[in-house]
Amino acid sequence: MTDNRPRSIRGLVASWVVYWTGLAAVKLGPLALAIWRATHVAHGTSSVNGSFSNFVVSVTVVSNAHTMYSASAHLLTIAAWVAGPPLAAWAAWAIARPSGRRLAASPADPAQLSSGNAYDNYRTAPDRTEAHVRKVTKRS
Repeated sequence: MTDNRPRSIRGLVASWVVYWTGLAAVKLGPLALAIWRATHVAHGTSSVNGSFSNFVVSVTVVSNAHTMYSASAHLLTIAAWVAGPPLAAWAAWAIARPSGRRLAASPADPAQLSSGNAYDNYRTAPDRTEAHVRKVTKRS
């Protein structure tokens, strides 16, 4: 049995929020932990360096002369992490969503549904013209 209910945008947006939260936890969590450890060292020197060159983002965390964390990623890779899965989820949502161009019964008088030409009593939701509204209202 198929589910004919319209797909809610809330579910789509919630999936984006969950994805981005998980992505931040997985990709930025180790960096945040290394920065916290490096900045809370009792003695010694620590540094956090970030750079952007040739579309590559690099981060290095050094504490007491040894590297605690080092990572780099191309800007297009970061863009794919951030936008790729949400765009795929949106595409799947848009395909699974019922079309907005389906015929819907006129909200006027239900008795009109059994009178005259059957197509006169239906309209496409996005194409409500002023003449059609006058025509339906005139019958009421």
